Amino acid sequence: MVNRFGQEVINVMFLNHKRHGQGIQVPEGDWPHQLANVADQIQEWAVEELWDQGRPATWPECPFHPASHPLEPVVVAGTALWRCPKTTEPVAAVGELAS
Repeated sequence: MVNRFGQEVINVMFLNHKRHGQGIQVPEGDWPHQLANVADQIQEWAVEELWDQGRPATWPECPFHPASHPLEPVVVAGTALWRCPKTTEPVAAVGELAS
């Protein structure tokens, strides 16, 4: 499929227990940027789901600033990472966060 920017994309649909969903698009590009982009879209979906359930919507939660803000997915030196948006300190590679 081609998105509105003319990029080839793969579409995936995430559904919650109520069968409400959100589409996730994997754009063309290098793997680290694809991974960070997908992590960003999944994070948006997760935050909305948590908010809808009345739970804290800070996923994944920043370990340096609990109950404050979620981490952000970025690419640094060719690696997709979760990092603190305030300090820019890396926490973990995308896919390697501790539970």
